[in-house]
Amino acid sequence: MSSPSQPGALLRKVTTLYVILVVTWFVAKSVFHDGHWLLWMVNSMAKYLFLPILVIGLVSALRRNWRSLALLAIPTAVFGLLYAELFLPNLPAVATQTGQPLRVMTFNVLNINTNYDALTDTILSQHADLVGLQELIPANSGEIEPTLASEMYPYHTPLPVEHRLEVGLFSRYPITRSEKLNLPWNDLSQHAIVNIDGVEVHVFVLHLVPTLIAEVSISDWPERIAEREQIRTDQIDRVLSALPDVDVPVLIMCDCNFTETTAAYGRFADRFQDGYREAGWGLGHTIHPVGINITFNRIDYVWYSHHFAARSARVVKGGMSDHSPVVVDLQLLPNQ
Repeated sequence: MSSPSQPGALLRKVTTLYVILVVTWFVAKSVFHDGHWLLWMVNSMAKYLFLPILVIGLVSALRRNWRSLALLAIPTAVFGLLYAELFLPNLPAVATQTGQPLRVMTFNVLNINTNYDALTDTILSQHADLVGLQELIPANSGEIEPTLASEMYPYHTPLPVEHRLEVGLFSRYPITRSEKLNLPWNDLSQHAIVNIDGVEVHVFVLHLVPTLIAEVSISDWPERIAEREQIRTDQIDRVLSALPDVDVPVLIMCDCNFTETTAAYGRFADRFQDGYREAGWGLGHTIHPVGINITFNRIDYVWYSHHFAARSARVVKGGMSDHSPVVVDLQLLPNQ
């Protein structure tokens, strides 16, 4: 017959094992980054490592197992270190009166999405000044361009003419020059110079390579992850090398296909601010199955240089894509 203390001892063992797991992962991530394919997988879905805190915490509280609750302080602190900023009250800097407000949207429209009215309605409803779109093809770009041009966006980068994925920038301000970056894996890139009331802003629209491990068998996951990580690293290298040599305003609208606990995110974060992390609230998930309102990761970003300040950021519903648009309100700071 079990003694009354056995369930409590089992709960403490489970909690201890869970704490060891989280600490081991955090140390491995800090030391090895994405150096192993399995570590990359865990890093990409890291926020779900913390779901057991709720379950174990509830059971511990109901059983008044204070030792288990005390142990949970360790993974809770790790979660706070990684994500607490997203749940703190948004207190952006006081807007300067002379700064130029600028609303920016990034949106992967999904190339097989034929609900063009939903796409244009979602884009126009946000009244963004700059809209970076990923997964454009001749069919969708040809359908949405006339409406966008007539309603709000007289300027855009070249639209696709072949049936292959492209990215594009739609703008309320003149685009003085644009070029592709010659990125590996289909070169889904645009580097445009936009004249915003006399200030030249370098705008990058990117779609980095997806990993898509579901395309291959489990036995091929290590090879697929290593291959796509190498491509993504090369892409980021080329993006960073394409940055202007002089200190000028830079914006990046990106379906980056990485999450904020990966090494790739860190490389961008070393140079730019993440608009949603700076001015959004909550986890900001952007990816979801088509037609299902359950999002499970954040892979779409608006990055900006120190010439801007973020005032607010949000994830927008609508558009019938498998991505939700991200909209960030920025201010182009004077004398930067």
